[in-house]
Amino acid sequence: MDTLHISATKYTPEIDFNPQTRHLQILGDSRPEDTVGFYQKILLWIDNFLVSVKQNSPNEEVLITFRLNYFNSISAKYLLAIINKCKPLHTDGGQLKIEWLYLSDDEEAKQWGEDLQAITQLPFEIRPVEEL
Repeated sequence: MDTLHISATKYTPEIDFNPQTRHLQILGDSRPEDTVGFYQKILLWIDNFLVSVKQNSPNEEVLITFRLNYFNSISAKYLLAIINKCKPLHTDGGQLKIEWLYLSDDEEAKQWGEDLQAITQLPFEIRPVEEL
């Protein structure tokens, strides 16, 4: 399975999904002009990735890292969709780790992580960082 890498722009985050290391990263700002178009290819990649994980190594950890400076409400819907798609990795006995990194002085970003954790009922590591 191929890596999915999308470079960041002024309006879209960097996507760095590596199936070999099982580390999926979303970094930067997310306020795409075509949010559906941007996230559809990401969700499709995740569908294929989950099939591969289930077939090849269902018990190895998958790490999802969110390190976002800003995201709009439509992007939040897709962040939740990404987490929910990966949720079976946790509920079916696999290992799913979610890191939510936020600037140490950004209480709103921290709250978003806590809200997504509460909605999904998945274990999150919500951690402040000095710079994104």
